[in-house]
Amino acid sequence: MARRHPIVIMVGVALVAWIGLGLFGKFVAPAGALARILFLLFVFITLAATFTPIALLIGRRFVRSKWYAQDAWRHALRQGALAALAVVANLVLKALDAWFWADIILIVLAVVA
Repeated sequence: MARRHPIVIMVGVALVAWIGLGLFGKFVAPAGALARILFLLFVFITLAATFTPIALLIGRRFVRSKWYAQDAWRHALRQGALAALAVVANLVLKALDAWFWADIILIVLAVVA
């Protein structure tokens, strides 16, 4: 059996995650805390799976380092997860009515640093 490239697998995961998120939003009422937590978890998985191939393609295009190329997939996965975490953190703060414009700056600085 041929080994698949990780970017193809992650694109497939992203497609399934987007479909799952759409079905979850259609069929589950946001009545309780568990439904909201599961929704945010689905959003995180969906965004991480979507941002990872994008980060991998951008990293391979602009970074010409031997060290980066050896672990490009792990770097892209970390960058995709951090970007997804930044989005979900802003959504959580907005849902709790604790969101402020300075929070965006702090979250972006925490992700970048």
